[in-house]
Amino acid sequence: MKFHRDKKLLAKTIQTLIVLIMMIGLWLYPPGSATADDIQVYVDQNKITYDVPPQVKDSRTLVPIRKTFENLDATVKWNGKDNSITIIKEHITFKLTLNKKTVWKNGKSTTIDVPVIANDNRTFVPIRFIADSLGYNVKWNNSTRSVLINSVESIDLPQEQIPVTVLMYHHFQEGLSTNATVEPHLFKEQLIALKEQGYTTINDHDLLSFMEGKKELPQKPLLITMDDGYESNYNIAYPILKELDMKATVYIIGSRIEDGQIHEFPRMTWAQAKEMYESGVFEIQSHTYDMHHKGKTATYDRGAITTPIKIDGKLETQQAYEKRVLADLLLNKKIIEEKVGNNVISFAYPFGDNSDSAEKLLKQAGIKMTFTIKPGMNYKQKGPFKLNRINVPGGMTGKTLIKELEKYQK
Repeated sequence: MKFHRDKKLLAKTIQTLIVLIMMIGLWLYPPGSATADDIQVYVDQNKITYDVPPQVKDSRTLVPIRKTFENLDATVKWNGKDNSITIIKEHITFKLTLNKKTVWKNGKSTTIDVPVIANDNRTFVPIRFIADSLGYNVKWNNSTRSVLINSVESIDLPQEQIPVTVLMYHHFQEGLSTNATVEPHLFKEQLIALKEQGYTTINDHDLLSFMEGKKELPQKPLLITMDDGYESNYNIAYPILKELDMKATVYIIGSRIEDGQIHEFPRMTWAQAKEMYESGVFEIQSHTYDMHHKGKTATYDRGAITTPIKIDGKLETQQAYEKRVLADLLLNKKIIEEKVGNNVISFAYPFGDNSDSAEKLLKQAGIKMTFTIKPGMNYKQKGPFKLNRINVPGGMTGKTLIKELEKYQK
């Protein structure tokens, strides 16, 4: 009798174990997913041949570090003393440690979903880490049971479908964060994050040539713009951009450089603007000579560029309005070209205020591209006028900026 009871107990135990194993299997490999042995990994359509297959842990696909990153043109170094792995690609350096989730990226710590593991004398890392760290696109193809790793260049969108990102900055100052002021260390962090995500900076002439069908752009083009011509653009932004080999544009209010006064913040000099342009880092473009006004002032009672305004209590005629605006635009263009040497082709609307009348006058003044402050992406079919710009306020980290841009790319 005891034998039969033991036999029944053993059978019940085995049945329970089978159920548990099936449950664990469903957890690790949900319906429609591949087993680890079946998973294929491709980099830009080229299959990676592993001597040890990818692993699955906590519903995450992990791939051998060395073989994967070497196929991404990265250098991998193992340190047996502290069980750490160093990965180097261009300006990005990572340090990972076996059985830990913390990853050091260019000296700053971040966390991955599951820890780095070792198995079959190989070290494995979550494949999602590749996308987050090097700016690659990682997708799962269920029909072929494949992980597809695509570099930015391999996306190869048609030129008409490429989204052009234009960022708007103003002033930079340590310890001060406003809607128009960014702290220098955050500005640098943002630029590094953008570069890591595959963005390539362009200038106004590049964008205009693209819009006119005369030039192709990289897959993730980025135009960095700065309004008003603050001295911090020269003292702070310029060295950072130069260090990172990136470009930008300053839209200058000519009169506020000419008068030599310290308005809300110091303005750059013409000599500084010329140096920035001749370095190849900056373009200097127009933000009006003296029409950066909005609301009631001693002279004006509304936006100065969009429509006729009251001057000293009297509304100007349409003819007077056009004459005033055109003279201002031509003056700023002439001064910038004489003082800096930059060919003025683009214009940023003060406060984003724009109108068809103003657009007509800008074209008469030789302006071929204009910018508003309406957030969003820009596409070739939109044309070079009234382009969108995304403002970057103070306090925004590099990671937050990337997430913000993603909202406009969907």
